[in-house]
Amino acid sequence: MGRKNHILIVDREVGVCLSIEAKLAETGVTVTTVHSAVQAIEQIRTACYDAVILGCTLSCADDLAMLAEIRRCGAQLLVILMDAPQGCEMLKHVGNSWTIVRIVKPRN
Repeated sequence: MGRKNHILIVDREVGVCLSIEAKLAETGVTVTTVHSAVQAIEQIRTACYDAVILGCTLSCADDLAMLAEIRRCGAQLLVILMDAPQGCEMLKHVGNSWTIVRIVKPRN
């Protein structure tokens, strides 16, 4: 049997994480959710992920530290930014070396 995809979701809003997790789980994707950049960095250091979905509402310093750790640990990781405005600091720091997707955060 092939390996399942594993996605890390990082967002302060628990409801958003649960909503995305439920939809992805329906497709057989393994999902881990955390609610802070510090938790995300720990997860990235200890587990393998195929993609990370980042809510862009965490503090800027934490977001940038998290992006640096993602770059260090997961060079091939797909990064999906939720609610990242065009001038967002995170977009300035990711450069062209990653695959970045911007999406709108689901609202109930």
